[in-house]
Parts: sequence; C-alpha cells; structure tokens
Amino acid sequence: MLRNIIFDCGGVICEFDVERILLRYFAPEDVGTARDILFRDWATIDAGDMVYEDYVAWKVPLMPERLQAQTGRFFDGWYKTQPPIEDVWALAARLKARGYGVYLLSNAPTVYHDCIADVFPVIKMFDGMVISAPIKMTKPNRDIFEYTLQKFGLKAEECLFVDDVQANVDGAKACGLDGYRFDGDADALARYIENA
Repeated sequence: MLRNIIFDCGGVICEFDVERILLRYFAPEDVGTARDILFRDWATIDAGDMVYEDYVAWKVPLMPERLQAQTGRFFDGWYKTQPPIEDVWALAARLKARGYGVYLLSNAPTVYHDCIADVFPVIKMFDGMVISAPIKMTKPNRDIFEYTLQKFGLKAEECLFVDDVQANVDGAKACGLDGYRFDGDADALARYIENA
C-alpha cells in the first residue's frame, strides 16, 4: 500500500532549466561560455566532494574577466530564483492533508540544503528532507535511497519516488520503491498516485 511520496526538487518542485537560469545573469551570447565553465564539474558539489565556496573560488577566475562580477552574482543567487511548479506544490499539500508522508530527496549542493525551505515554503510542511551534498551520496546510487528509507523509518514497498530523470527513477526501483518520471503534468502524477 502506498503511504509515502518522495519528491525530487529541481524539475519536480521547481523548474531547473540551466539555460533559463544563466540568462538571468548573462547575455545570450555569453550563456554557452558560462554553461561550459560553471556547470562542467557541477556533480562535484552535488556529491559533496567539494564545498560550494571552494567551487565558486575555482570557477569565477576561469570566466572571462568581463563576466566575473556577474558570475559572483550567479553563485550568490541562482538557487533563490527557480520558479516553483505550483501544481506540484498543491498536490503535495493535498497528499499531506490526506495522510501521506511527504518527503524530499534531491541532488544539490550544501548551499541549497541551507536555504531550501525558505526559497520553497512548501518544503516546511514536508515530513523530511535529504540533500545529497551533506551526506556525500547522490542519485541514482543505491546508498542514497537506502539512507533515506532508514533515516525516516520508511518501507520501500510503501514509497513512490518522483523524479524528472529516468536514471534516478530506475535507481529507486532497483531499491524496491515505486518510481514515476515526472514530465510536468501534475494531474497525471495525481492520477498515478490515486491508482497506485
């Protein structure tokens, strides 16, 4: 019986479009350069292999000098400006009101962990949250799913994991959770949960 819904953040709770994020800080002609330099090693901060401040100190000087000031602004603010996917927020609130456990599991740097509930107030009603960097585990690896289940005392067969990346959904399924790849249609997700 389905009792718990575990949501990813970027692409599920909020939009995560690298190009759109960069366009808030860089001119269109500079987005390619910024993407190539700033996101090339992003997995190292999601995995907690490098602290966010060290990553910033490494990447800013790699940018053309004329772009370094806005690169600093990017690192200070990108995670505060992602548009919410409001239909998912509403769905999470309905599920919580109906007695489901509602959790968050996301690959993200530590800076995200420290502010996410303020940036996305819906998180404050969640029953628990796991962010990858502080625990040095990432999706789709088995250890982060097992950690999440153990941390909150959940049974895999009672959980649905919702992510926009198929590899992460497959990782959850390999650990015994049900998995759903979210494509932006919150109504379809709601119907899937209703029929689970």
